[in-house]
Amino acid sequence: MSNENIHPAVSSQNGVDQNAGTAESAGLKSTVSDIADVAQAQTAVLRQTLEDGTRKASGSLEGVQDTARDVGQSAAAAIRQNPGLAVGGALGIGVLVGLALGRGR
Repeated sequence: MSNENIHPAVSSQNGVDQNAGTAESAGLKSTVSDIADVAQAQTAVLRQTLEDGTRKASGSLEGVQDTARDVGQSAAAAIRQNPGLAVGGALGIGVLVGLALGRGR
């Protein structure tokens, strides 16, 4: 059926509906595109934040490792200088732990 057989008011009404649908579709596409752009921007911000946090955590871990290494070296040096004190300290700690655990019986 061609538009020639349709009443002019109906024909223009159909044209308006089609144009409104096209405009509505374009608006919806624009909204979806805007949402996608915001999501991409937020993803980039989140990615950068995670990378910064990972870098900071890695730096902190290296600091903790350095400190632990220094404490271990200091302890080893102290034990070499006074091995009797180290054995006595370990024995004392063992007695205290044994007493604490044995009192529960």
